[in-house]
Parts: sequence; C-alpha cells; structure tokens
Amino acid sequence: MPKLIELGLPSLTPEVYSILASQGIISVEDFMLSADISKLEAWGSGTLKEVVAEILHYLECQRVGLKSGLRGVQDMQAMGIQYLPTGCESLDAILEGGLREGTLTELVGASATGKTQLCMHVAASVAYKCRALVAYIDTCHSFSSIRVAHMVGTLMKTSEGHQGGVAADELGKVLKGILKFSAFDIYSALSILHELHASIGNNFQAPEEFRHLRLLIVDSASSLISPILGGNQIQGHALMVSMGAILRKLAIENHLAVLITNHTVGGEFGQPKPALGESWKRIPDVRLLLTHDPSSNACEVAVIKHSSIACNKQASFCITKRGLQSAEAEL
Repeated sequence: MPKLIELGLPSLTPEVYSILASQGIISVEDFMLSADISKLEAWGSGTLKEVVAEILHYLECQRVGLKSGLRGVQDMQAMGIQYLPTGCESLDAILEGGLREGTLTELVGASATGKTQLCMHVAASVAYKCRALVAYIDTCHSFSSIRVAHMVGTLMKTSEGHQGGVAADELGKVLKGILKFSAFDIYSALSILHELHASIGNNFQAPEEFRHLRLLIVDSASSLISPILGGNQIQGHALMVSMGAILRKLAIENHLAVLITNHTVGGEFGQPKPALGESWKRIPDVRLLLTHDPSSNACEVAVIKHSSIACNKQASFCITKRGLQSAEAEL
C-alpha cells in the first residue's frame, strides 16, 4: 500500500504527517493496522480529524475498485471458481454450490436463530468433505467441540453408509482440521487475523493429508464491532474498516471462503435489518438472512445480497441433535 504522503490529501500537512510518522504511521497499511486514533486526537486538531476522514474515504474507494477488478477476473476464470459445501443441501442449492472461495459471506440473524449452529456445521462439512483446514474465531464462548464432533460423525455416517459408530482416529483427524481461536475484543481479533495472514501456507502443523486453509469463520463479527461504535466514533469506524479490510484481504489474496455472522436491528416498519450501518454493508459480497421458528425448530435462509445470484431465494432446514437436516430449496 502507498505511503500516506503519496495520497496527495489536502489536509495532510507536513506538521500532521510528522505527528503520524512519530507513531510509526507512514503508509496506508500502518494506519489500518496500528493507528491509535484516540491518542492522535488528543495531540491533534480538527485538521487531523479531516485527515482521518480522508484516509477512511480513500480506503472505501480502494475497496470498491478492488471488488470491481476481482469480479472481472472471476468472470474470465469462471470455470475455475470453487465452492465449499456447507453440509446443508438446500443452502448449497440456492448458493449454486456453497460458499465461494475468494468472497466474504455474512450470515445475519437475530439472537438464537441458529447462526452458530450453522457456522459449526459448515466448519464440520468443509473439514470432512474437503479435507481442508478451517479457522474458527469464536467471540462469544459459543463454539462447542462436542457439538462439532457430533456433526462430523453424522456427516461421516451419512456419506460412508456407516451403520454403527465411526472410526475414532478418522474423526480425530477431521477435528484437528478445525482450528479454534478465542477473541473477545476487536484488538485480539485483529491480532489473530494478521497472524493467520502471516501463517497461511504452512498448514499450521495440521495432519499432512489436509490442504491449506480454505475457510475462515468469525462468529460473531458484530459482537466485536458494535461495542467500539458506541464511544469514539472516529476510532470505532477506523477499527471497523481495518477489520473489514483484513477479512477481504484474506479472502481475495488467499482464495479463502470467509463466513462471518452479524446480528439484526429494527429497520423500517419494524422489519429486521443487518446491524453495523451503511459503511459495513459494503464489506460482504453475500448476505444471508437467517430466521427461526421456535415452535417447529425450522430455520429459513434467504439471500438478501449477492453479486451473481437473484435475491430472495430461500432454503429451509431444521436444527437437530445430529446437526442440520436439510429441506428442499425453495427456488
């Protein structure tokens, strides 16, 4: 990424640039990864706030341009696009194959609608069916290794026609392919994401038969971002942009499928809408809205944003003791 001085920002005077440089913030990447906005505000003036706003605007413009360029490459290499199976046939059907590598998918839903259950099921499916590594960042103490083991066991029985139990050593190998991390604030989450970016390619000492990391799950992104948006708005927005940038960087540069969760807030006429505001809604390539009927334990997923698939497609499934039981997709 370019140096800040190369951006030609009107408000980036030599004095302001000197303040930024004194904190090790010389390039756009330095700003994204390590800018202590609250400290800079304490030292600076209104001009410094203008610089922060202009840099954030630059990042938004770069993100849009990168996304457009990526779409062109994908169109030219359409036959090479790969999809990771979610383990739910009805969901894979409306997504035309599953989670697409190189893109960021956001699963939106109210509390207790099954977002974590779906994330764990996707992790189990990719680890087992693709023999791929999955990085799972748990932000709410909601990940259950026992639950994931049950899901993997069910997938193994279904695909291999087991009547009895599954082999413990095979189950263990699959579970080793799901790398669980805990992050309970945005700073620890950013640290994990940058560690992952630096470590991709060495397989994280996983079983030899596993391929490189192909899926990253963040459950939930909103629990990390919402708290920082309630205080210092400039700092909170900068951290949100930083998180969105590293997630997209991981997806695009390393051909990962990235799955994140977000909660809902009240919208017009009382209809739920994704949280985190207008700036964040540009981050995901795909948005799925998850709803749940407690009386029947049935869940429904609707496509509400997609670059190449018609919206409002819906898929249904039930959450059972063994995992997700798919229903026919409603096309």
